[in-house]
Amino acid sequence: MRAPGPLLEVEGLSKAFGGVTASDALSFTVMPGEVHALIGPNGAGKTTAVAQIAGELKPDDGRIRLDGREISHLPVHRRALLGLGRSFQITSVLPDFSVLDNVALAVQAHAGHSFRLIRNARRDARLRDPARAMLTRVGLAAVAGRAAGALSHGEKRKLELAMALAGHPRLLLLDEPMAGMGGEDSARMVEVLQGLKGTVAMLLVEHDMDVVFALADRITVLDGGRVLATGDPEAVRADPAVIAAYLGEEGVACQPC
Repeated sequence: MRAPGPLLEVEGLSKAFGGVTASDALSFTVMPGEVHALIGPNGAGKTTAVAQIAGELKPDDGRIRLDGREISHLPVHRRALLGLGRSFQITSVLPDFSVLDNVALAVQAHAGHSFRLIRNARRDARLRDPARAMLTRVGLAAVAGRAAGALSHGEKRKLELAMALAGHPRLLLLDEPMAGMGGEDSARMVEVLQGLKGTVAMLLVEHDMDVVFALADRITVLDGGRVLATGDPEAVRADPAVIAAYLGEEGVACQPC
């Protein structure tokens, strides 16, 4: 039986802003069901890379393929329809609507219904039942009726994840999912993401190395817009170039993180 090919292929991706090169011929892959972490120091080009994959930035050069199909020049909504999910965008939560309403609207949007039909999202079981299932998946079922604006920071992150999952993506782009979280909230989010492993592929940008080494199957390290190293967590942690550029002694000592 033939082994599956990459779900995401990034080949020679380049992006410059004036005289600053943010992506310098980046190439890496994400396999089906894999958690692939993208790490590096500030200014390494991680967020720029994710924005290009999501369709929010147009690359100057290079190719992006999703399941073998080139998506380099497709708009954001077309990429979403092909199975690309983007989480943790500030504008994605409607604070005056309930937690359940927010996810039901996301289900409605991915199903191709008009956002104007808010009443349907509040009443239609075909939208609300899948929304409840997503909330259960991320551990928010108990607060389904609460206004989204009343949630804690960690709960809002989980809500945004539930909304991203509403489209049943094959690949989730997670840019700093633990940003602003305390230790307890971060640990809960790690549990949620661990529960999703194998069911959806994830490209994870995260500064917290404990989180990266707890979740990632493979890691790509960026430095100055270039790929410095790619490999499994143990290989990356032991790579002298990675230690010198980013992890330092603390990263080497992180056992098992």
